[in-house]
Amino acid sequence: MTGGNRRLILCAVPDRAHHRIIWPTVAGWLPGGPAEILDAGCGQGQLSLRMAELGHRVTAIDSLVPDVASAAALRLRSGAQWDLIAGSLEELPLNRRRRFEVVVSIEVVEHLYRPLTALRNLAAVTAPGGIAILSTPYHGWLKNLAISAAGGWDVHHHPLVEGGHIKFWSRATLGAALGAAGFEPVEWRGVGRVPYLWKSLMVKARKR
Repeated sequence: MTGGNRRLILCAVPDRAHHRIIWPTVAGWLPGGPAEILDAGCGQGQLSLRMAELGHRVTAIDSLVPDVASAAALRLRSGAQWDLIAGSLEELPLNRRRRFEVVVSIEVVEHLYRPLTALRNLAAVTAPGGIAILSTPYHGWLKNLAISAAGGWDVHHHPLVEGGHIKFWSRATLGAALGAAGFEPVEWRGVGRVPYLWKSLMVKARKR
């Protein structure tokens, strides 16, 4: 596939704003050579496509049937190859003997009722010394204060929207959850907007 064709494909599919700000960090944290990667909560497949185009062997999973269908359509249009599974991270219908060098889970953990169960499942299929790359909407003292001062919590929590975010993570709580699941955070990064009002919090963690 030529570089020009790749750009046309990426422009032809929905490219959510958080992908644009998160992808450079994901790409920088991925191994340089081809790796076995699990895209845990792949959505419509945009990041799976990017990682497959870099030469990685990608397995993608998502519990939302419409998103899995969109990812399958994107895979077909792009000509790139990756495995696609419909299933929940809290159940993780994968062979537990299989091991991935990298697990990527972007803007997913805030949607889960049982996030610690999901993280433990992901740790179980991560090779020793392998890495997990996660992102979630950032919450810190200054940002929370700004939201409160603006009277923005009703909009931020969007309680009238079906689904959406049900967990709100800080660096401390996400670090504790990763540690309990068997990962050791090794690098943190805020992305989007300005420092301490970041849009998303990103973490690279290593499997113990």
